[in-house]
Amino acid sequence: MRVLVTGAAGRLGGACVAALADAGHDVRALKHRRPVTPVPGRRVEVRQGTPADPATAADLTRDVDAVVHCAFRFAPHPPADYRRDNLDAALRLMEHGHANGVRTFVQVSSVMVYGLDPGVGTDPLPETRSPADVAEVLDPYPAMKIELERRLRESSERLGVNLVVVRPGILFDDRTPPVVRTVGRVGLLVGAGRNHLPFVHTADVADLVRRAVEDGRPAVYHAAPVRPAPALPFARAWCRRHAPGLRVLPVPRPAYAALGLLTWSAARARGRPARWPNLRYGIRRATRDLRYDVTRARALGWVDTHTRTVQEGTDR
Repeated sequence: MRVLVTGAAGRLGGACVAALADAGHDVRALKHRRPVTPVPGRRVEVRQGTPADPATAADLTRDVDAVVHCAFRFAPHPPADYRRDNLDAALRLMEHGHANGVRTFVQVSSVMVYGLDPGVGTDPLPETRSPADVAEVLDPYPAMKIELERRLRESSERLGVNLVVVRPGILFDDRTPPVVRTVGRVGLLVGAGRNHLPFVHTADVADLVRRAVEDGRPAVYHAAPVRPAPALPFARAWCRRHAPGLRVLPVPRPAYAALGLLTWSAARARGRPARWPNLRYGIRRATRDLRYDVTRARALGWVDTHTRTVQEGTDR
């Protein structure tokens, strides 16, 4: 198959390029500014541009069997630019992809689309659960992901395109630690760190995306740990394996809120783009017990191999 991957210079997009290329697929990788990481022994066609431009979207989807849409422009940006580069770009890719014969469109979303869903807790949240209402989500990232899913689903039903939605948990990899944020050589978790957070290795998410592309049927998948581990032991196990010099600290909620406000104020003082942080929303998510059902992903033969490797060190 020939697969277009957007956001190919990002961590997840690059991992999807590698997973698809290693499986023998022809990959067309779309980047914005940063270079795409080469895949040893594989030829990857690299393009530069934005699918928000209709002519670019039409050209990118020519002679392509499937689209994997990883690209996302994060806030803060002017609202019009934020919608153009996220919502309009995705809809144009699907429209022009359909015109060019694309049958499968994979939208990389997020488990954050559930907002502060009261159903999240000891029992894993099912893949059949609908996203929260946009009005209930107080952060622009999940709000846009919710709208993207809704609008793409409407378009896919109208056009007859197979829409696959992959909702990853909190990404980490061999270089990026599974923490809420890092400050120098310290990784921070909010609260005591005894709650379960859906940390999942980027390579595992990419493997699920690859399997979903090959399957091709419309579906919603969670890319989350099969066997969740408490956040603090998991983060410390990662450090022992990949960064012994990094110290992981659980931070009380008030202290984390103060740090967030300080960071925001410092960015504003330096003239950098910064939006007022919704700390209450972020802290509530970071201190909840978040578990997600992965039955559909497992049915594709998916195993969270890289995530599990870190989990094996939590008993030490």
